[in-house]
Amino acid sequence: MITKLTVFKEVHNSWDANERRKAGEAWDLLCLDVSEPAEHRMEEMLYYRLKPEERLAFGVGIALAPDGYLKVFPAAKVPRDFLAAVRERKGELRACLEARAPWLHVAKQILLGEFDGCDGSTCRKLADGR
Repeated sequence: MITKLTVFKEVHNSWDANERRKAGEAWDLLCLDVSEPAEHRMEEMLYYRLKPEERLAFGVGIALAPDGYLKVFPAAKVPRDFLAAVRERKGELRACLEARAPWLHVAKQILLGEFDGCDGSTCRKLADGR
């Protein structure tokens, strides 16, 4: 059997310097096992930290946050003319990304406290990420 992974989510983290470490940032891929046969798949997802040379090859991404804002990353690699093009066509981009994430409107309703598909304590737990 050959293990086959697909990128489920791209994660960018940055942190400020403190007394224990210097400032930095990291790009991770959250990978999902899609191997066949399915009964041999890993149940948990796998994080993979991109090396600097891999990050440069990976490119720039656009994500739609649950609050409806477009997030362009990594910020250090995004040219100004690309940002201008994103701003110019943000309505089209948002519609395209929303079509690929049909659950997004529910996430937005939960975060805004407008979802009525479950009881209040369940909505609060979902909004808190528990």
